[in-house]
Amino acid sequence: MSFATTSISSLFFWKAHIENVSLDHIIDECEEILEWRCSVKTSRGKPIDWSKFTLNLAPLIKELPINAKLSLEEPWMNVYAKGDYQEIHHHSLEGAILSYCYFYRLPKDSGEFLFFNEHFKDYCTSGLAGVVDLGSLGIHEWNRPIVKEGDIIFFPSSLLHSVSKNRSNDLRVTVSGNVRIQ
Repeated sequence: MSFATTSISSLFFWKAHIENVSLDHIIDECEEILEWRCSVKTSRGKPIDWSKFTLNLAPLIKELPINAKLSLEEPWMNVYAKGDYQEIHHHSLEGAILSYCYFYRLPKDSGEFLFFNEHFKDYCTSGLAGVVDLGSLGIHEWNRPIVKEGDIIFFPSSLLHSVSKNRSNDLRVTVSGNVRIQ
């Protein structure tokens, strides 16, 4: 008798690519928000015309395998200078089922978008992590989606995620937002 190794993961996301979007004019609108426990500048809460950007999102939203009518909340831009990062957080707001991150500028060494696997600690506290190579099963504490400039990922709003420190001299620029059921 032999075993087949199978893993089941609660971490998932959808990825697409958007080309030819110009958002440079928004970068200078971003400011630090003192309520956030990180170092990043954001446009969140500022009156910005996102219509050209959201036009690119509308067809992607329709392609998502979700059986409900969806609507986009107002997006926001995050700008990471050298040393900036985003603390671990989620977007579980009333009615928000998905969140997204569009990777507008993604220089080498400018930080990684990371999903935190909350169940990893269960394997550690049970002692299983000490006797099973969890990595060989594809089970990690931090999961790194492979993305490049122009990619956008949609993920459940409840997933904990963060951005590691920008070690580049260039700006990392992303646009994030939430999707609600109408």
